[in-house]
Amino acid sequence: MEPFFPQHHFKMQRFFGKNWTGTAVGYDMTTGPEETRIRFFNFCLVENHGPQVLCGRVQGLTAGTINTEEKIKKILAVLKTIEFVDLPPGQPAASQSTSR
Repeated sequence: MEPFFPQHHFKMQRFFGKNWTGTAVGYDMTTGPEETRIRFFNFCLVENHGPQVLCGRVQGLTAGTINTEEKIKKILAVLKTIEFVDLPPGQPAASQSTSR
């Protein structure tokens, strides 16, 4: 059985930033009232030659509208501005910080 049907409008695309490669996946919800259906949009950015990865999901997109496609273009444009950076040696990452 296919994981996606034509009515899902499944779309997968690769895109690139300064020091990473990204993949985005979008597809439409196909159940429930049409006016409440949403478009799922997930992405992952993987640092080139490094260990860092950033994945996320965008919610609040209406399925099957031109406005949603324009929003996705804007989201991709913002994602393309991201750059992975290395912390100076010995400095903990913000999520690992023990400062009070």
